[in-house]
Amino acid sequence: MAERQLISRNSIFWIISLIVSLLCGVDIGWRLGHSQQQQPLGTTNITLGEALNVFTYNRTFAEVPSNDSNGAWETLFPDRGGFFKHPQLAPDRSGLAVFHQLHCLDNIRRGYWAAVHGEEDHHVGPAHVRHCIDYLRQSLMCHADVNIEPVVEDLHGVRGFGVEHRCRDFGRVKDWIAEWEDGILQ
Repeated sequence: MAERQLISRNSIFWIISLIVSLLCGVDIGWRLGHSQQQQPLGTTNITLGEALNVFTYNRTFAEVPSNDSNGAWETLFPDRGGFFKHPQLAPDRSGLAVFHQLHCLDNIRRGYWAAVHGEEDHHVGPAHVRHCIDYLRQSLMCHADVNIEPVVEDLHGVRGFGVEHRCRDFGRVKDWIAEWEDGILQ
């Protein structure tokens, strides 16, 4: 009987030790995984120069989806949609925000025209459009373009075109990402 109690106590000790070890391992694993997910990449040291651009109206980008308008949008994106890896800046598959923003704007365009024509766009659902609207709102507020646009009295507001803006050099952004997207498989 005493021997049976000793075996039982040893079993309980090892079972409790195993459970505590498993719980500690799960806790440590969760904390490590959670801390890596919570570390934002934030801003980068990508300096690609500036360009002065006068905004002009290009109707093609606002038109109903067609071969021409969709083709114009496609020219804005790099071959792999803006996804890349970089040894220091983004060792894991990442994307540049500008291409996410353009993707969102194009989806809003597609959703708008589908709604105008009473159609349902199966690629752009309401939840996706809501995400895009709020994401673009935050992006615009984050970058807060402070270029001055004169009032057009006939409009009782501003048109936004015909005004010079200091911008990032978008061509150089596309060139930079083209260098780093080659390591990404779709």
